[in-house]
Amino acid sequence: MIVTDTLYINGDSWTIPEYVNGYLALKGINFINKSQGGSSNLSIIQRTKLDLAELKKKNIHPHVCISLSEVGRDLAQEFSLVKPIEQDLDAYLKSVLLKEIEML
Repeated sequence: MIVTDTLYINGDSWTIPEYVNGYLALKGINFINKSQGGSSNLSIIQRTKLDLAELKKKNIHPHVCISLSEVGRDLAQEFSLVKPIEQDLDAYLKSVLLKEIEML
């Protein structure tokens, strides 16, 4: 049997259990919240990929809600994702974030 009535949540402090779980429980929603305060985008992405692979093995195919953080919490690794090409800082940070979204 494939389970599809579950909500998988992952992110940083904006989606940590204290803020979200009570509301979801009141609404009767089955959920898995793997958010951790202070998470970098790359750790959120890595955690999500591993978790979803494990859930798939258990025939759980949840709805997914990912909340990424600001670019730069994992400075060295994040900035190695995209090489700067004579662009302003906003455009460069946007290109890093778009690369991270693509990784998801």
